[in-house]
Amino acid sequence: MKRTLLTIIAVSLIASFGCFNDSKDNSNSMLLLGFAGGGGGGSISSQNIYINDANGEIGRALMVMHNIITMYSSNNYMYIMKWDGTFLTQPIYFSESSCTGTAYVYRDSLIEYPSYGKFALYGTDSKLYRYKTVNEDGTSSIISISYESIYDSGMCSALSGTTDASELEETTRASVGIPATITPPLSVVFK
Repeated sequence: MKRTLLTIIAVSLIASFGCFNDSKDNSNSMLLLGFAGGGGGGSISSQNIYINDANGEIGRALMVMHNIITMYSSNNYMYIMKWDGTFLTQPIYFSESSCTGTAYVYRDSLIEYPSYGKFALYGTDSKLYRYKTVNEDGTSSIISISYESIYDSGMCSALSGTTDASELEETTRASVGIPATITPPLSVVFK
C-alpha cells in the first residue's frame, strides 16, 4: 500500500510538474528516483537519499533531477526546490483582480492520478502555500473555478476565465517542516 501510494504520488508529481525546467534544452533528465519500501532490482529507497546544504542535512529527497529536487519535509509535506536552494514557483490564480482573494493552483482534471494533499508550493512574492482541502484518502480536491487574475514570474496579470484548480491557503516554512534557511551548495548524500 505504502509503495503504491508513493508511486501514485510520483506519477502525479511528474504529470503536474514535469513541464518545469530552467534549462534551455527543455529536457527533464532524471538523475534518481527513490521510493519508500525498497524492493528488488537495485532500487534506491527514498529513505536513503538526503540533501545537505552548506550547514548540513536539510531533509530527505524523493526525486532528484538535473534542475530540481522534490523534497519530503519533517512534517510530511512535499516541496520542489532548485539546486541553488530557492524554490520552484507556481502560477497562482486568484478569484479577484490585482491578485487578491482566494488563491488557487491550476489542476488538469483530465490527469487520472490524484495529487498528494500535503504539498507546499511557492507563488506570489515568495509566499508559501499548501492545499486548503485534503480528502480522506490524502489527495487534494480539484474544483472548477472562475479567476480574475494570475500571478506568474513576478507579475500580476489581469486575466479572467474558468479552469480546474485546487484551493490554496498561505502557510509558513515552520508549519510544513521546511528549514528556515537553506544555504548552497547543495549535495546528495546516501545513508
